[in-house]
Amino acid sequence: MFKLFLIKLLRSGVESLEESPVDPSSPKRLRNRRIYERFDVDHKQLLLMNEQNILMIRDLSKKGFSTEVSDEFFKTIKIGDVYESKIRYLGEVFELNSLVRWKSQGFIGFEIESAHDELFTFINRLIKPIEIASFMKKIDLSQARSNYNFDSLVQFQSIEDTQLFIWLDASETVTNWALELSDDFIHWETEHGFETGRISKDSNLLSFLISKHKKVDLDEDVNSSLKQFAIDVFMASKLPYKDKLIDTLVGDADGFSTYPGRAKI
Repeated sequence: MFKLFLIKLLRSGVESLEESPVDPSSPKRLRNRRIYERFDVDHKQLLLMNEQNILMIRDLSKKGFSTEVSDEFFKTIKIGDVYESKIRYLGEVFELNSLVRWKSQGFIGFEIESAHDELFTFINRLIKPIEIASFMKKIDLSQARSNYNFDSLVQFQSIEDTQLFIWLDASETVTNWALELSDDFIHWETEHGFETGRISKDSNLLSFLISKHKKVDLDEDVNSSLKQFAIDVFMASKLPYKDKLIDTLVGDADGFSTYPGRAKI
């Protein structure tokens, strides 16, 4: 889904140093020494690739990322190496130069040495969805089910008043979902597609979705920023219905073949 390709080595770094001069006891301690806060990511979402290796990215910051690598690749790559690289995320492609900043116990830290402003805008766009996805927890709906008499709903909550509602049919197909962030929401259902809007202070999204109380301000056109936000949250999540949710937004959840502007490297 999210891949970084090391295209070619532009500049070679330290020849003999096997470990970073800062040798922490764990990658987590290394992350804590960083200026920019790092966010853990699902390795299925984020991959660093070259011709021989698929490197699992463990965290992401505004200026770089760290990866867990094979023993062979750990011995090959050197601190100070700079690679011409490309990131692909769905239909978006970004070019950058990646600098090997540190090595420690099977982990390698890359810094974005140079890139167009669009890449940093893109990374900043992903930070909040990744953080929200990492705190997404399923909640108990027993009381809600008794109030509203339904069995097909699952609900998740996260930071910043984020809530996710998912309706499933008997075959576990997603028929209806809604993502709420503070007062804004995006809602999708099989028959009617998308709607976005804001929720009144004296209402709540679940009541609106179930009984359609008009205590929301619906957008005349679907808010593309909210739609993109939902894509980024679902891409970063470990939700059990992740692929099904993404499929409602971009088409083929495995290859994203129907995503507008899909690009190849």
